[in-house]
Amino acid sequence: MERDLSWIGGPAELEWVLPEGLRQLVMLGDEETVAEIIEVFLSDTAARLELLQGAMERQRREEIRAQAHAIKGGAVQVGANGMAMVCRQIEALAGEGPEKEIAGLTKRLDIEFQAFSRMLDGKLRAAGAPDSHTRHTENPENSR
Repeated sequence: MERDLSWIGGPAELEWVLPEGLRQLVMLGDEETVAEIIEVFLSDTAARLELLQGAMERQRREEIRAQAHAIKGGAVQVGANGMAMVCRQIEALAGEGPEKEIAGLTKRLDIEFQAFSRMLDGKLRAAGAPDSHTRHTENPENSR
């Protein structure tokens, strides 16, 4: 079954705009690559959020900063600007900021990711793709 990927280049949601680089791929007819980039972002970010949580529990500030930085890069690539903004704040505080504030931002990042994932999954389902939300937000340990 061929998926309808026209939503990728269609009118953007108020909270999400497909970044220029991905829009160019769509204009060149490479919607499948854009869909794959988004799928990898969802999967990678779910795993990185687990690593970020572990770093928080162990109070490893450099690890916290590194995970926030990596998540920020993916978020910018797919246009998850709210997530990128939270990651910038975590990075700025990771060195010597208050743990309580970093923990609050980490929770906010998880909420932003869940909301972004649900929004994308709604678009993917509307385009005829299988539901990927539960696949990407499960604990990676449970899927082995």
